[in-house]
Amino acid sequence: MSVYKELNDIDIDLNLYEEVPLTIVQKKHWERRISKKLGKTRQRSKAKFIGAITACIFIVSVIFSLNFNQVSSAYQAAFSEWLEKSLTVLGFPNEADYSKLKSVIGSTVTTEHGKVRLLEVMLDSDRLIISVDFFPESYESYDSIEPSEIIINGHNLGEIRATSVGSFVNGEYVRTYFIPMEQLSIENNLTVKASFNFSSAHLAVDQPWVFQFEVETEELMNNMITVPLNRVVQFAEGQNVKFIKLISSPISTILYYESGEMDRSSFTVIDEDGKELNEINSSFTPNVESYYRYEPIDLNAGGKYHIIASNENDSTRIEINP
Repeated sequence: MSVYKELNDIDIDLNLYEEVPLTIVQKKHWERRISKKLGKTRQRSKAKFIGAITACIFIVSVIFSLNFNQVSSAYQAAFSEWLEKSLTVLGFPNEADYSKLKSVIGSTVTTEHGKVRLLEVMLDSDRLIISVDFFPESYESYDSIEPSEIIINGHNLGEIRATSVGSFVNGEYVRTYFIPMEQLSIENNLTVKASFNFSSAHLAVDQPWVFQFEVETEELMNNMITVPLNRVVQFAEGQNVKFIKLISSPISTILYYESGEMDRSSFTVIDEDGKELNEINSSFTPNVESYYRYEPIDLNAGGKYHIIASNENDSTRIEINP
């Protein structure tokens, strides 16, 4: 059945939702957009033109104020793919489905500086992933936002070293944050308190946007595999690398290693057909545990993966055997 058919069949009581007035920025945006579409109108059509603008603004206001936890599964299927679509920007698989791993939050916090909506959250083996969108109250107060404080199960992560990516999803600009949390246990569900503030220090406000939510870990833990490697290899170029472990999750594959020097071309990871895994990102510090993050692999399916030397004259080959 078409998703449009499912949406048409949804019976939504609009009385459940609060009509939230659009901000100045949003009103101007829609007025310009409608004016451009309709073009110049005659004086006798002016009343109809104004009525169209008013109707569109009302509809958009209702849409912005929908509580995503109260709508049907058909609505979520059509509009709650923020994480899937955002992560493809970084090289994650286009066909990825995180529905069993993520939580759709949909809650909104509004202050005098604007509105922040927490869309979806998800946990990988080493980091918390959060997607949000931000509606500033006015252009004058506009600045990007970022996580300013993260408290997980009562533990404050301290300085947040988050990375982020922005993308347009369903016509809205969404920013997804990746928050490292290597030192925390993820064996049990997480209670998270996340605060967001303006990125620029001189614009930081005393009352940030604060959210509290739960993150389930059972699905991730049931599908995560750690493969100890504990092997030191000297490649043909003379670089010594200690391979520590590989962690495979439904979201990504992380190869941890240690080396005294950086040579990105020394090794790579291939599947049984000899195809190199797609690299997502990496982090390197000399003589300290570093990592490469790759696309997810399924070790439970029986596929064979190997670490090999990039130099074709180097026969180094390490089997990744869970």
